[in-house]
Amino acid sequence: MPYIRKLTPADRPAIRAHLARLDPESRRRRFGYPITPEAAADHAEHLDFADTILLGRIDGGAVRGVAEVVPAGASGKIGELGLSVEPSWRGQGLGTELTRRAFTIATNRHMRQVIVMCVADNVPMQRIARKLGGYVLSHGQETELAIDLPHPSAWSVAQEHAIHGGGFLGAAFDQWTPLDARPIGTG
Repeated sequence: MPYIRKLTPADRPAIRAHLARLDPESRRRRFGYPITPEAAADHAEHLDFADTILLGRIDGGAVRGVAEVVPAGASGKIGELGLSVEPSWRGQGLGTELTRRAFTIATNRHMRQVIVMCVADNVPMQRIARKLGGYVLSHGQETELAIDLPHPSAWSVAQEHAIHGGGFLGAAFDQWTPLDARPIGTG
């Protein structure tokens, strides 16, 4: 059963494997320039799990999509979004859902704005940003969009708890084997 949850340092190998499954065009769109599989693996190795918001779509233990919001600037009020979804998982709203949930957590971390930098031909990313209230700051070879975030509220905190709770339940179900699925005589 696929689910979304917060990613932790223990997920580094799964994130590396996810980035390795991206084709060259997907990596270019994710990072804004052509990047080798080795450079993508290096990115996974240097993720800062303390300050970065990282959410992943998990299916059968594999990470299929990642939303990453990195604080930008000294104030911590602005973040920058990076998003990757494996080609076979696109077109199902996964990128939008990962981004929406990451923005909820960013709101609760008192970020006021998230910037999306993407290559001009990354129309799906621009569509996601606009769907979530984004507006264009600049356009050229690279498009820069901004999404203003609301102040934290009881509702945003409840949503974040639901995000974490759903991830916990999804992970628990991944480990669970129903009694009737076990071979006879094993417990």
